[in-house]
Amino acid sequence: MHYYRRLPQFEYVAPKSVEEGCSFLQANQAETRVIAGGTITLHRMKERIGVRKYLLSLKAIPGLDTMSANGDGKLKIGPMAFIQSVADSPIVRKQCALLGLACSIHGTPQIRNMGTIGGNV
Repeated sequence: MHYYRRLPQFEYVAPKSVEEGCSFLQANQAETRVIAGGTITLHRMKERIGVRKYLLSLKAIPGLDTMSANGDGKLKIGPMAFIQSVADSPIVRKQCALLGLACSIHGTPQIRNMGTIGGNV
């Protein structure tokens, strides 16, 4: 296996809404990789694994990092919620303590602060 230091060429796409992202994906699905935090994807791209023409980032779409619990005890976590945010969330600790614990020991502090729950699921 060869490890390359430089990323291959790609076009970075940052939609401002879910609708805009879905529209782009519909037109370019085979050539697009969706990224949340990008920690794993960028590393793999340096190894020339899973390289696509477009990287569609979810970072600019508001509301994808929210966490909430409804009255049924169900927990809702957006795909852009950082792993450390999940670990620190009082809602997560109350509703699903094991998930909070798992997130608190996942990777290094740098990975927890950059990696997202959506990218790691």
